[in-house]
Amino acid sequence: MVRSRQIILLDGNADRTVRPFVVCRVSLVQTAGHLAKTERGKVSDSKLEDLFAFQLDALGLTGYVREYPAIPGRKFRYDFAFVKERLLVEVNGGTYAKGAHSTGQGIARDYEKIRLGQDCGWKVYPFDGKAIKSGEAVEIIRQALEVE
Repeated sequence: MVRSRQIILLDGNADRTVRPFVVCRVSLVQTAGHLAKTERGKVSDSKLEDLFAFQLDALGLTGYVREYPAIPGRKFRYDFAFVKERLLVEVNGGTYAKGAHSTGQGIARDYEKIRLGQDCGWKVYPFDGKAIKSGEAVEIIRQALEVE
């Protein structure tokens, strides 16, 4: 059983409570301490990925690796990997703003990446920015890890 914890989201609504989260507005400066180095050693450039890492940490789900190369022989890197549990997370920003994940070529690349992960025995969970900001994504991952 996971205890309720307070978590802060970047674009939340201060009047709305999402269990087990309390949503309110903060600036990136407040979450800057949660910027993580990736496996390649650089800090992520994605605010959504940093927010998701912050949410995972707030729930005590710290057994992840960022920018994980799960497919041997391919350059694909998955945003988050729970290696022991064989669970991958992809954060797809720009879904509603003509970003890389909303073009025909980008969508095809995302499908290929998901399929390759599944073919190699991983559970792959793709999320858009809305699911990250609302806390839905971290709750789904928490539940998936509880089943393991």
